Amino acid sequence: MRFGRVLVAATLVMQVAVAMAGEPFEVRITAAPTRIPLGIPADVMVKVRNVSGAPVPVGFTRPPLAVLIESEAGSETFCNFCRARWGVTRRVLPADWQHHEILEVPLRRPGVYTLRAVLKHHWNVAEKPARYPDLWWSRSVSKSVEVEITQPEGIDREAYEAFGGDPLGLWPYRGKQRPGRDELLRRFPESTYAAYVVWKRY
Repeated sequence: MRFGRVLVAATLVMQVAVAMAGEPFEVRITAAPTRIPLGIPADVMVKVRNVSGAPVPVGFTRPPLAVLIESEAGSETFCNFCRARWGVTRRVLPADWQHHEILEVPLRRPGVYTLRAVLKHHWNVAEKPARYPDLWWSRSVSKSVEVEITQPEGIDREAYEAFGGDPLGLWPYRGKQRPGRDELLRRFPESTYAAYVVWKRY
C-alpha cells in the first residue's frame, strides 16, 4: 500500500511539472451557422495544432476529440472517438503537426448551447504506469462558442411535424422506418431541412 501511495504522489508531481511547462496543443472550435432550427445538427469545425515548438509524444493513432455541451438543461459530451483506434505504442507528432475535423453535433432541445472542444492525450506512452493510467491523461480545451437552437417556424415547422420531429432521420429508430431524405426534398423543398440535405450532398 505504501508503494502505491508513493507511485501516486510521484505521478502527480510529474503532472504538475508537465502542466507548468504549458499545454503542447492549441484547440479551436468554430460553428456555422450559429442559429439553426430544431432538428438540424450543429456543424462545428475543430482545429488542433502542436504549439510546443517541438515534437510531442502521444498515445493515439487518431486525435481523440470531443465536444463538451452545456445548456440550461445540464451538460453532456459528444464524442467522435468512441470507435477510434487508440495507439498502443509511442507516436511522436512533429513540431508543425495540425489536424481539423468537421463534426455534426446533435442538439435536441431549443435553447442556447455553449460548446467547447477537447483533445484528450497523454504525454509519454513508454513511461505510462499500467496501475495508474488515468493519472497520466491530460486534455487541452478550446475557448467556447455559442449555438442557438430555435423552434421551427413556417414551412420548417410543417416539415418538422410531418416527419415526427426528426426530418433528417438523426435519432435511433429501433425497428421503425427511418425517414427518407428524398421524401423530405420532394415534399418540403423550400424548407431549411431540405437546404441542409442539398448542402451536405454537394
